[in-house]
Amino acid sequence: MSWQRWTLVLGKTALTVLLSWQLAHLTWLIVAPEPLLLKAPSQSRGDAQNGGTVAGTGQYHLFGDVTAQPVEAVAKEVDAPDTRLRLQLLGVTRSTSNEASSAIIAPKGGQGEFYRIGDAVQGRTRLAGVYDDKVILDTNGKLETLKFDEESTAGITARAVAAPRPEVNRSGSLRERFKQVRSPSEFMNMVTEEVAGDAEGAMQEMGLEAIGSGQGYRVQPGSVLTALQMQPGDIVLSVNGQALGDPQSDQQLLQQVSSEGNARIEVQRGNSRFVVNHKIN
Repeated sequence: MSWQRWTLVLGKTALTVLLSWQLAHLTWLIVAPEPLLLKAPSQSRGDAQNGGTVAGTGQYHLFGDVTAQPVEAVAKEVDAPDTRLRLQLLGVTRSTSNEASSAIIAPKGGQGEFYRIGDAVQGRTRLAGVYDDKVILDTNGKLETLKFDEESTAGITARAVAAPRPEVNRSGSLRERFKQVRSPSEFMNMVTEEVAGDAEGAMQEMGLEAIGSGQGYRVQPGSVLTALQMQPGDIVLSVNGQALGDPQSDQQLLQQVSSEGNARIEVQRGNSRFVVNHKIN
């Protein structure tokens, strides 16, 4: 075989391996989507613009999208009018790098999808900024604000207190019952009940190790939280600005969060920290 033919074969083989690796990586993103949210942020702009969807139906562009218009990330908070688009903000993840922040946005009454800065949300509208309580949308240079559904804290608290909680099924282990949970509110009800009975035992059964008061909980291998895309070694630092780490004192915080219906969760993964806002009710 001539050296020219040998070089051609070697080049084709290398390209095949590279494409196979990329497809395997994308398949993993689809099988285990990121929302909650807690994938470590990419350090490069190119990686940050490859978005996926919660349902695994997003379009990926291995070599870029020639139709995409560049969107400059909005680093500073801006006073933009509320959007009239029929969209609903479901969750946000803020990164130390603005361009690596992301959000979960859904059409009204539809299924949420995962977007990074620069991703097209609807038509020519792209995600341009992510904040704790809202996101900024960019439509051909026109900035608009999309907020979480506006409900006063008082209204949420009153409704949550007035509405009877579903009875917690205490048959079987906590892990077995967790598999039957179908909503964040059910999960919070179950955890609150368990922690009220035996705080330390509930945390251990959930696969959470208390590092120390104010230092959070470390996710252990096999933790039920891995079903929520958490990874072993992740540290849950705080909820709604309150530091975690003492099971006895944290149970009051869990009850408060369950009543208010909003959770702002701070998680550390390696050297990166993420903040995720989530509506429980």
